Amino acid sequence: MKRFSLVLLFVLALSFVAFASNGDVLKYSAAGDEIEVINFEEDGDEVCDDNVRFLNRTNFLLDFVVYGKREKSSPRELLAYVSVDRRDTQQETTIKKLDEFKYVYVVPVDASVRFSRIACEHSDMYFYIESATPYGHGGRTSVYQSVVQRDGASRSDVYEGIFRTLSRGVGNTQFYIEENDKVQGLVSGWGVWTKSRGEIYKFGFRFEVKDGRYRVTFSDIEADFEIRRLFLIDTIEAVSFSGDLDYLDICPGLSDTINAVNNAIDSMTRGRKSDNW
Repeated sequence: MKRFSLVLLFVLALSFVAFASNGDVLKYSAAGDEIEVINFEEDGDEVCDDNVRFLNRTNFLLDFVVYGKREKSSPRELLAYVSVDRRDTQQETTIKKLDEFKYVYVVPVDASVRFSRIACEHSDMYFYIESATPYGHGGRTSVYQSVVQRDGASRSDVYEGIFRTLSRGVGNTQFYIEENDKVQGLVSGWGVWTKSRGEIYKFGFRFEVKDGRYRVTFSDIEADFEIRRLFLIDTIEAVSFSGDLDYLDICPGLSDTINAVNNAIDSMTRGRKSDNW
């Protein structure tokens, strides 16, 4: 009986240890400060099924953007934006459950972060934050640039669509035009987008116009909390993600502006009779 009791206690102890460690340590790799987590087993089944949880052991307020890929070659999809207070724990319900994604990407917004452990516990993906070094601006400029095609629109159409849209404003975004040159095809200045919770984003803008297309540049994108990390590049020429709006999920006022400009240009050309007869 004594031997049986010892065996039972040993089994219970093992069970407690297994529960305490609670789940699988996940494989991950780092590219700069971005973390790629492998969320599937050898048989292809996802490991973590539900949400993400961050345990912050530092004295910094930290923000993260979480993306997912269904397959390695699939496009990224935004899963969550997480803000974790100092020495706190934050669970974030993802836009789509993790069981739909084999790869999960975590991008720190305002600091270089070191994780001591990334694991699947209670079906959630846990990120244990060991240390963080806040980013310095380092004289860099935050820039987004893209060339947008508007087939069938004249140079005048493109210019008028841009100028009218910026003059009216777009939703919660207001624009202050400082340079307006129709001959050179240039509209530039600065804008402010106010989020529903009161956060204010400021940015510079520059629209350069040609027949059937325009080039838009948003620069010096800042918020009342540190968001610059997502936009850190040295020069406009260094942009390697031109046309990719994924990272503008953080500041929808910018992508809303592009959509409004496109709609204004298209409305000017819609229904126009062709000269070919």
